[in-house]
Parts: sequence; C-alpha cells; structure tokens
Amino acid sequence: GFSVFSLIGLTNNLFFRPSVTIKDKAAFLIPLTIDFPIQSSNVFRKPKTIAIPYLGGGAVVTTGDDSSVELLITGGVDVPLSDKFTATAGVDIGFSDDTDVGLKFGIGYSF
Repeated sequence: GFSVFSLIGLTNNLFFRPSVTIKDKAAFLIPLTIDFPIQSSNVFRKPKTIAIPYLGGGAVVTTGDDSSVELLITGGVDVPLSDKFTATAGVDIGFSDDTDVGLKFGIGYSF
C-alpha cells in the first residue's frame, strides 16, 4: 500500500502522528505517541539528537463495506538526516476480530 503521514507536536515529547494508508481500502491511523530522544554527549558542543524512538496508541478507522474502528498500538524510530529531512521506520498494530500489522518506512520533510 501507500501511506501519507504527519507529525504534530503537542509538547516537547508528546506527539500526534496521524496517517492514512491506502491499499484495497483506506485506513486512517490516529495515534498519540511519546518520544524518547537519544542525544549525543559532547562536552564541547550542543548535544545533537541521534535518534528518536517513540511508542503510543490510538485508533484505526477503516473504510469500505466492512468499515470499523479498532484499537491501535504503534512504535518506531525517527532519525534526523538534516534540519529538514528525517528517516522514519515504524510498526502499527491494529486489534479487532483479527490482528493487522503494518510496517512503514519513509523520509519526512519538515516545514
């Protein structure tokens, strides 16, 4: 499938990470996550963020003939590549009658 995702900061470590995944039908993922930034330790320079693991939960809303609202657990890591670009990898797990697992990999642009 194809995904479009976003990152909206609520506090320094609390984020809203909405996304939509389109395959046979559309699924809207609405998680709230907590970030755990990992920074370099350099005595002579300002610490630099190396990676940002995150974990959270929320809801998955699916469309189509069998549309539903399911529980969502999500986790992953963002790796800053520059001031504007971030690599991201994550896993989303939706729970209903069966368990759906999705993996996502991508590059994000900050503006």
